[in-house]
Amino acid sequence: MNPFRLALAAGFAGAALAAPAQAQETTVPASPPVTIIQEQGRPPRPTEQNVRIDVTVSLKGAKPMVKTLSMVTADGRPASGRAGLEIPVKTGEVGLFNYRNVGVNVDATPQILPSGRVMLRLKLGFSNVYKSEVPEVPQPTFGSGNTDLQGIIFDSGKPVTVSVASDGEAGREYTVQVTATILK
Repeated sequence: MNPFRLALAAGFAGAALAAPAQAQETTVPASPPVTIIQEQGRPPRPTEQNVRIDVTVSLKGAKPMVKTLSMVTADGRPASGRAGLEIPVKTGEVGLFNYRNVGVNVDATPQILPSGRVMLRLKLGFSNVYKSEVPEVPQPTFGSGNTDLQGIIFDSGKPVTVSVASDGEAGREYTVQVTATILK
């Protein structure tokens, strides 16, 4: 192996073993000298603070409704929240029902950034039931929505509308608003 490559490889190996949490500079003997800067690539360590995550789903249509879910977790730690109920739906047979789950499901992981803002990874799923307005069709209809955010930045305590969808055919619209608040 070429002496320059051997020295370069040794420089990388030594830097990787002895690297502190910051970038490390290594000078490799060569002609001319080569300076290598190796970044650690580690995410920042979690702080010792909690973050409250508030999710609000507003459904607009013939009968507007609002669904909310709030939860608290530590910086860098995942949290899951589930809220809902089961609705009986008549089947074709007399006296028999199927049950449909309607509610809000949230999975979130906050990360407090050095700037004091919050980066949030969030998965949201929700479903709802609409009672029939037509006597000829007594069965309810069901709606649902999903939002998957791999990283969105929040100012602590300030709500952000993260999703809006509408269905012109059914005349329904939903809006998802999220707030991430660093708790003191």
